[in-house]
Order: sequence, then C-alpha cells, then structure tokens
Amino acid sequence: MTRWQLLNLPVHLGERPEPWGTVAALWFVWEARRVGGLGVVSRWRRRWDVPFDPALRIDWRGVWVPGPAWLRPATARGWRVRRGQDRQGWPLGAGGQVLGRLKDVAFDPATGAVVQWWLSRGRLADVLDGMVSVPASAVSEDGSGISWMSTGDAVR
Repeated sequence: MTRWQLLNLPVHLGERPEPWGTVAALWFVWEARRVGGLGVVSRWRRRWDVPFDPALRIDWRGVWVPGPAWLRPATARGWRVRRGQDRQGWPLGAGGQVLGRLKDVAFDPATGAVVQWWLSRGRLADVLDGMVSVPASAVSEDGSGISWMSTGDAVR
C-alpha cells in the first residue's frame, strides 16, 4: 500500500461500520524505514494521532483502530513539526547524480515497514517514462540530505 492510497481512507473505531474519521497524514520513522503513525481527522474536525501497531487493520477499504485507547490528541504544533519532517520532494541519487525526488512511499500494512520508494524525475519525464521505483533496502543516507543507491537498483 502507498501513502497516496492511504490518504482520505475512512477510519473506523473498533468494529463500528460507520467511519469515525479519515486519514489525513502518514508519519514515518525515517531512520528505521517504517511507518510511525497516522494523522486522523475525526468527523468533528478534531486532529488525532494514531501510533502504528500491527494491531491496526489497514486495507483498501479503510483503517480499523482497535479502540479509543489508541487515539492521542494531536496538537497543531505537532502536526507542523511532522509535516516539516515529511520527506516528500527529498532527493535520491545514484552513481554521483540525483536520480529523482521522493514522490511516494510503499509500505507493508501489516508491519509498517517501507518496502519501496517512488521517485519523480519531473512531470514530463514521469508522463513519458513513468516514475522510478526503488527498493527500500537499496537506499542509504550519507548525511548530506541526499540518499544514495547503487545505479542498478532503480526500476522504471
């Protein structure tokens, strides 16, 4: 599942069939390459954080949170800080040059582990050739703000 697929999905509390809210954000623990949690907006427009745990049930129909004990009130400052840590647009390179910028992230909904990065090389290149897919295991950071991978790991 990708971040793009998860955003705006309904969130159900317990086994209730009616949606309690919607997914508005996805937080990552970048160093561990896993999902840290979900940002949820309730029907009453209140923001909540839901820490990621394998007990969450996530599929294409929605997210099922086991119960209200899983919800943490979110502050506006906390959401701003997390958005500042969002690496959308983050450059990734190979062979000494920047290959593209992070566009989307695919993760395993059962474990939260990032399995794939989707890179954009620009609108025209994406339309003509498609985005670049990179396995998460191929990426390593060097501390300069660019993550590097071996050239052969990118798949179009």
